[in-house]
Amino acid sequence: MKTLSQLEQKTNSVFLKEIILDYGIDSTLNELIDLVELNHSNHPDCTIALAYLIKASQHIRIISHREKVQSKKNCLIFDSVEVSNG
Repeated sequence: MKTLSQLEQKTNSVFLKEIILDYGIDSTLNELIDLVELNHSNHPDCTIALAYLIKASQHIRIISHREKVQSKKNCLIFDSVEVSNG
């Protein structure tokens, strides 16, 4: 198996960080999942990586949902405080 040089690893890391910043972690994970499923699903190592990507994607969705719920709760609390102080 070919190993990447430190420069290649750093370049790939920077590229991935830029993609995540541009498109978000959820979209990036979904694209990676699709890529691995379509092109590399017959390789055992890629199947293991796919399992981790799917689990990470599910975890991100849970966190995102919790943040949305908490944000709505905070808005309701803020609105009720503002009305009672108004």
